Amino acid sequence: MTAAEERRTAAKRLAERLNLLPIAVFCIWLGAFGMFWLSALGPLRSFDTPPPGVEPWPWFVASILGGALALAIPDRLYRLHSFERSGRLHEALGAEIFRGFVTNGDHINRIVSRHYGGYRVHPHAEVMEAAARTSRQSERSHLVCLVAGLVGCVYAALIGWWGWAACMLVANMLGNAYPVLVQRHTRARLWRMANRAPRRGRRSNTSI
Repeated sequence: MTAAEERRTAAKRLAERLNLLPIAVFCIWLGAFGMFWLSALGPLRSFDTPPPGVEPWPWFVASILGGALALAIPDRLYRLHSFERSGRLHEALGAEIFRGFVTNGDHINRIVSRHYGGYRVHPHAEVMEAAARTSRQSERSHLVCLVAGLVGCVYAALIGWWGWAACMLVANMLGNAYPVLVQRHTRARLWRMANRAPRRGRRSNTSI
């Protein structure tokens, strides 16, 4: 292994370690989601807690099916709308700030680059295509979890378990809703980069 390859490997390992922090936030949502349904369905419900007034099984199934339906959304519906391409809407909703804290986000890339200059998540030659593809995959995954989590939040509020509803809502926003927004903001940046310089012979890219 050459010195350059060793540096790339070391940089990738450092990024993977730093990425454990935002992954932990998603795991908090996943843990809250699982514990809530296990409590509602019975296995984790304490003896002094009465069963929910609304049967949980239909809602649990709806939560899983809702996520599955989100998984079936065709790729064309992930394309940016014209009003998103400037990125201002995403920035107004806080995407640019939150982007620093997601996996392979600005802060993580800055730390890795400080130790290993020239570090890139994707090779420069294929950065546009690879970044857009990764972004769509990540958005799809978080959207599935977002839909499933929202059904759980609605059910928790319906049966009056307000603590669970609030906990899952906050975790769902941080672990899924904002990551979806960040991915669309990322693709808006990619769209602007791809369409910024027609003098270089690039054609307008509307598939991002």
